Amino acid sequence: MLSMLENSYRQELLEALAEVPAAISMEGGVIAAYCFAGWRALGHADLCVVTLPAFRRRGHALACCSTLISHLRESGQAPQWVTLSSNRPSVRLARRLGFKRLESLLLFKRESY
Repeated sequence: MLSMLENSYRQELLEALAEVPAAISMEGGVIAAYCFAGWRALGHADLCVVTLPAFRRRGHALACCSTLISHLRESGQAPQWVTLSSNRPSVRLARRLGFKRLESLLLFKRESY
């Protein structure tokens, strides 16, 4: 199943599965999308989601994220979503999943050396 993924996707998913739970959506025996908690601290879990280009706009990301959100809540963790406002598909998905936009967020960026 994982061998069908491009190397970058396969590596990311394997690393995630070694550390955190993940939800995977499949279509026709092929992985279409996956979601995992990429960052976890102080009872919060930041969701990371990837939908392969050929499977976008078919509900795979919604299914993966819904499943993982339920799992995280059952285990006492608060899921959170971080995206750029310019990433319209991500913003739409977050809203469909019930996330609300924060009014402000401080971002600290390290200068390049």
